[in-house]
Amino acid sequence: MLLFSFSVDAGSLAEQAGFKVGDQIMEVNGKNFENLQHKEAVDFIKSQKHIMVTLKVTYSSLSL
Repeated sequence: MLLFSFSVDAGSLAEQAGFKVGDQIMEVNGKNFENLQHKEAVDFIKSQKHIMVTLKVTYSSLSL
């Protein structure tokens, strides 16, 4: 199951780190998230004191 950020709270550490809605969560603290179920991913993140996240970011094109 692919996991994506659904929301990013304004002013949160996630927002400060550059998380955007729609970013795919690839890895947290060295654990591959590509095939985890949502509950397993949430439980893992909540069990960690500190986290390091690898994201796959999709940028939308801007017209100028």
